Parts: sequence; structure tokens; C-alpha cells
Amino acid sequence: MPRNGPRQTQAERTAGTRAALLDATIDAVAELGFAGASTTEIARRAGVSRGAQLHHFPAKLDLVSAALDHVFAEREAEFRRRFEARPAEGRTQSGAVAVLWEISQGREQLAVLELLTAARTDPELRPLARRVLEQFESAVATTFAEVLPGVAEDPFISSRVLLALTVLQGAVLHQQLGLDAQAEELVSTLGLLAEAFPFVDLTSPSTEAGSR
Repeated sequence: MPRNGPRQTQAERTAGTRAALLDATIDAVAELGFAGASTTEIARRAGVSRGAQLHHFPAKLDLVSAALDHVFAEREAEFRRRFEARPAEGRTQSGAVAVLWEISQGREQLAVLELLTAARTDPELRPLARRVLEQFESAVATTFAEVLPGVAEDPFISSRVLLALTVLQGAVLHQQLGLDAQAEELVSTLGLLAEAFPFVDLTSPSTEAGSR
């Protein structure tokens, strides 16, 4: 029987297996929590053997770490894509909040919340959770500085991003508890605060004049 299409290379098979494992990890953690997402269950969901899973990721923390890095890289790219696709008048601070909220919907954010919660009482997971959280906050701050005017010179950018991400995590939690109205109120208030307290551009002549 003739084969349908070209045969996959070893590199393509490896990439496919890793991608399946990372996706299955996010699904399992989001649905079952960190404790319930065993490597056996993850391998089953990925459709790979236990041996293949161990070959690519010898320990559960290796798998979870790679999955989180994958998720945050995708979310950063998705934020850029969605924000830059907005009309010029929508590329504002409140617009950035709206886009962050859009990409906070779904299994990825649920998995992140599950892992952050589990890290509170898991000494092995805690350093991993801190690392990925700090890296994501830094990446968002860098992205904001690139797409929003005045941000690069604002000394409070890191605090602003931390506040925004913390509020959005709380909004997701409210949403999961069926408190949709409260979740939307949190996001709306965050957007209003972003516009009421614009980023400080220390290079602006008007800012310098106002500080005298």
C-alpha cells in the first residue's frame, strides 16, 4: 500500500511528541489539579507510552516546567498579535487590559492558577512557580514598554503589571466560581484605573514642567 504524504523526520516526531505531552499536561492540571495530574495520566492523554514520556521529561516537574514555559510564551505572542490587530484608537492602556483579559480565558489560566495554589504547600513546586511567574511578569512589562507610549520610562511599570495580573487572576477565580458579574466588574475597574492613572513618561517636557 502506498503511503499518504511524506514520512515524518525524527525531529518532527520528537517535536510532535513533546507538543502532545505539553498540551496534555495543561489539560490534566486544569481539570485534575497538580496532585491529580499524574505523569501516567498525562502520557495517556497525550497518546504516548510511559517510556516515551520519561525519555522526554524524566520527572513531573520537568514536564510541568516545560508546559508553563510553553504556555507563557504562547500567551505573550498572542497578546502582541491581538493588541497590534486593534484599531489605533484601541491600542491604549485600557485596551491592553482588555486583551490581557481575553487571553486569560481558557484552560491555560486554570492550569496556572492550580499550580500557583499547589506551590503554596509544595516546597519542590514553589521555586518553579516563582520562576515562571516572575518571568511572565517581566515579559509582560517588556511587551507593554514596546507597544504603549510612555511605558518604557515609567518607574512603576513592574508594579503596574503586577497589579494588573493579580487583579485578572482574581477575576478568573471569581468567574470559575460562577461570579461572572464580579469578574467583569474587576476587569472594568482595572481598565478605568489604567486610563485614570496613565504611565509616567519622564522624557516628556510637559511631565518635567509639571514636576517643578
